[in-house]
Amino acid sequence: MARHDVDLERHPGYKHADPFDAGYLPVTYIYKLHYEQYGNTEGKPVIFLHGGPGGRTTKENTQYFDPAIYRVVLLDQRGADKSQPCAELRENNSHLLVDDIERPREHIGIRKWGI
Repeated sequence: MARHDVDLERHPGYKHADPFDAGYLPVTYIYKLHYEQYGNTEGKPVIFLHGGPGGRTTKENTQYFDPAIYRVVLLDQRGADKSQPCAELRENNSHLLVDDIERPREHIGIRKWGI
């Protein structure tokens, strides 16, 4: 286990304040992706991806990352939870979902991040 990994059987997880940034990012004429940022604004950037289909991110997903060290980006993929429109299937496939991961990285000015 890496030095900053969290074993939740022994560690209850890290607590985070409310997001320091949140918003919607238009990616097509149909979709706007919802994202939130937590932790250290100057920390090591990571993006947390939820499962699916039908998954979503929640503040609890940040518990794996020490807020003093990491800048955590949560992203709701196309058609999921807070992204708009929810449950839409048009132009929604794995290739496009992968492309969408780059959009918030570029939008918020992160050169590279961990996934």
